[in-house]
Amino acid sequence: MTSSDEYESQELEKTDITQLICGKSFASHLNLKQLYQACLSLPSSASIVNFLQENCRLFLEEKESDALPEETKVRYEIQKKIGSGGMGKVFLVEDYDLGRQVAMKIIDSDLAKKNIYNILEFIEEAQTIGHLEHPNIIPVYDIGILEEKGIYFTMKYIRGENLAQIIIRLKKGNKSTHATYTWTRRAQIVQAICDALDFAHKKGIIHRDLKPSNIMIGEFGEVYVMDWGVAKLVLQDGVKKLIKPLPSVDTDSSPGGNPLNITGTPLYMSPEQAEGRIKDLSAATDVYAIGGIIYELFGLDLAHNGRNREELFHAICNKKPKRLDKLKNSGQGTVPIEFHYITKKALAKKTKDRHSSVKEVKKEIQSFMNGQFPVVCFHTGLKRFIRSFERLLDNYPKPFILSILVIIVFSVVAYFVKA
Repeated sequence: MTSSDEYESQELEKTDITQLICGKSFASHLNLKQLYQACLSLPSSASIVNFLQENCRLFLEEKESDALPEETKVRYEIQKKIGSGGMGKVFLVEDYDLGRQVAMKIIDSDLAKKNIYNILEFIEEAQTIGHLEHPNIIPVYDIGILEEKGIYFTMKYIRGENLAQIIIRLKKGNKSTHATYTWTRRAQIVQAICDALDFAHKKGIIHRDLKPSNIMIGEFGEVYVMDWGVAKLVLQDGVKKLIKPLPSVDTDSSPGGNPLNITGTPLYMSPEQAEGRIKDLSAATDVYAIGGIIYELFGLDLAHNGRNREELFHAICNKKPKRLDKLKNSGQGTVPIEFHYITKKALAKKTKDRHSSVKEVKKEIQSFMNGQFPVVCFHTGLKRFIRSFERLLDNYPKPFILSILVIIVFSVVAYFVKA
């Protein structure tokens, strides 16, 4: 695939492409033919360009065919808007071919009209998700072009809520939510996120925009990592690739300021993202984001904050977050100290000081759940000692109880003999 500069130069020569790719121009048979011819002149080796060429060709064939009644050609009907991402809006739609509801993401018309690179980014998002077939990553079903709407792709419709909504209720002290999302349940959610990211990292793909609102919890407890719109391939055939930033950042959660030439959500950025060190982005960037999610999910507070973007970025790059086990919330007890040590390492400023992979983060969480967390202080040592006795009681109940009784009897006899 050619570089972004080459795409932009091609765009200047073919200004009609982006005007035709989205909006009512699809209703024009003549314009579609022009678009098809323009696509043919683009590099044929690029899979995204192949997609454009093929869909234009198929769309033209549909226009020229009167063999089927018009109503049989309508597959999707938009029901309502259910969300938005960096590149477009997400709708709940009815899929009449398969008789089910799906989520459809349609490219933002303004972005589509700016330049063809945005269109390629949108298609790349669909292809990225399609490349990641994993139980904790939302599956893509279809990709195509809707007349008068533009390019779209459909995904599984998740009935549930995102992690940000759950955290809000936890912060408010909702008893039912706290009863459902115990320390163990929260740990299991993080482990599922780690599973999805570990799979993606092995494919050479990093997410770059992990945050609670991008984690969906289904009605049966399923965990999905969503919105791979800024995900990038950083490793292919053992060679690290340069990651091109998008024109701006997601400002939904950012506390003011002008967008910088970086990608992600400011409140959840790693130091290398905040400083715009594009070449340094790697799997360690997602490890940092996991640390931020753990911190907020367990401590019910942000690892870093600021009154404006500059103050926030300064905190991310220079300040240590408060100890997780020292944060207080009236709705829950003290956060297990093990998660302080997990987040302390995951949120390290330097990538070399973080966990080597998300798989290592998952392993440490599992060691907490098994009562075998490494002894790093008196507190963790005492907890591990107590859990060792619990396991002895579970595995050898009769010998263990007998031993305790013998010790008690000997202690009582010794006391009276000495008296």
